[in-house]
Amino acid sequence: SQDGRFLFSGSADGSIKQWDVSTGENIMTLEHDPISSAVKSLAVMIGTENGEEFLFSGLEDGKINQWEI
Repeated sequence: SQDGRFLFSGSADGSIKQWDVSTGENIMTLEHDPISSAVKSLAVMIGTENGEEFLFSGLEDGKINQWEI
């Protein structure tokens, strides 16, 4: 995340986990519906007008998903 409090990880089962950096706790798990393939890339984008954060995930099968975080 922009403030450095959270870390995101993607895995071979297609899930994405959000971690609290200071505690190491898993805060949230996102799952693609349906789970089609492994997560190969993640990117965070900050909205310019209202400060919203978005997470983009790229999958092994070429699909890209957008999540509001």
